[in-house]
Amino acid sequence: MIITLQLNAEVERKLQEEAARNGLTVEAYIQRLVEQTVAPRPIVAKLPPEEWAAEFRAWVASHKPLPHIADDDRESIYAGRGE
Repeated sequence: MIITLQLNAEVERKLQEEAARNGLTVEAYIQRLVEQTVAPRPIVAKLPPEEWAAEFRAWVASHKPLPHIADDDRESIYAGRGE
């Protein structure tokens, strides 16, 4: 199937950057995104523990790491609340 998309310049630039960051052509990157979107996902509850862990690690790896660690200590959460 051949699909033609009309993208604005900003979306096109971001798509090219993301494809390059993943070491892919824009076409290959879009194809991977589409395949991931429509691929059937196993029901995790029915997977053996080793497979569940592998699926979870793959899911974690699919997200970009944040450039900072979340500051979630009690003092930062309740700062300014008069405690």
